[in-house]
Formats: sequence, structure tokens, C-alpha cells
Amino acid sequence: GIATKIVERNSTIPARYTQIFSTAMPYQTTVEIKVLQGERQFARDNTLLGTFRLTGIRRAMAGVPQIEVTFDIDANGILNVSAKDLGTGRQNSIVIVSGSKMSDDEIKRAMDDAAFYADDDNARKKRFDAINNAKRKIAQAQLYIQEHKQDLDKEKKRGLKSASAAVEKSIRWKKADKLTEGELDEIIRKTQELDALLGDAAGTDDRI
Repeated sequence: GIATKIVERNSTIPARYTQIFSTAMPYQTTVEIKVLQGERQFARDNTLLGTFRLTGIRRAMAGVPQIEVTFDIDANGILNVSAKDLGTGRQNSIVIVSGSKMSDDEIKRAMDDAAFYADDDNARKKRFDAINNAKRKIAQAQLYIQEHKQDLDKEKKRGLKSASAAVEKSIRWKKADKLTEGELDEIIRKTQELDALLGDAAGTDDRI
């Protein structure tokens, strides 16, 4: 998957960083937190420092739960990573000591690799982002239809369902690494069409 940078290299310590994440799949009740060190955009290309799970998340459509992930680094460089479901209050954490982290030589090599593979990583990320965004829009459309089933215009409802099906078809059986330019363009175009219909159904020009 795609790695999200939370702590910048050479950040002053002690420090505390917090970011909100959510679920990727409908009714997901568990998330896995992987703590990485490195400079690349994808998890597999960085060094895994530790991993833990947060369970018991309230069942909801994808993107609805709010998972607060916090990185606490003390003056000795000891890292405490915690994840809390703001809906249920459930939380879990992991502690990573300095000896588990990358050496100076490994950091230098990671920086060199990030520069060398930057173009490839950017192109690959564009494909992953397209598929992930398509899945989010499908979930948003499903949630919107469910929440407005009593007052949603029938024509708009049919349009949303049809556009959602078109997006679903465009990503079905597709792997991000194997996408052709034509397939990528189709996914982006179909997702934008669904996004426009969501905005129209909500009665605003602002896109959801």
C-alpha cells in the first residue's frame, strides 16, 4: 500500500504528530497500523519498524470511522505510536526504541533510492490513487443513496447507481501495477462522472 508520511526526517524532538485516517472497506472493524521508516512512497520499499492492530471499530461505510493515529517521540528518540477509534474510544499502541531504527548509512541509501525511483514511484502512486479514489466514490454514493432513500429523486438515484456500476466495472479485476494508460484514463473519467452526479444530487456545485 501507499505510505503516509507523518514525521519528517530530522524533525526536532521531543515531538508529537497526529493525523486522522479512516477505513478503506465497508463495515471494516479492524485496521492494521504499520510503522515505517524511509523516503519512498510505498510501504514495501521502506523499513518496517513495527506493526499493530486496532480492533472493535464500529461497523460503518468506508471512510466514515475516524481513526486518530499519534506519533509521540520523546527526548531519547523512543517512539510511541497509538491509534484510537474516535467513535468507540478503543485504542492500541506500540513502542519503538532507537535500536530498531535505520542507521545513518541506511538512511543515506534510502534517500538515494527515493531520488532514483521518484518518477516510477509517482507514476505507480497515480494508479493506486485512481483505484482507491474510485472505491471511495462508490462507497460515498452507496452511503448517500442509503441516507436519502426517502427523499432522493428517482432519476438521480438511477443515475448514481448507474455511474457507480460503471466505476465498479472500470476497476473490476484491475491491479494498479498492471493498469494501461487507457484503463487509468477510463477509471479517472468514470470516477469524475460519479463525483459530478454526487455533487448534483446534493444540490451543490461542491464536489463530495
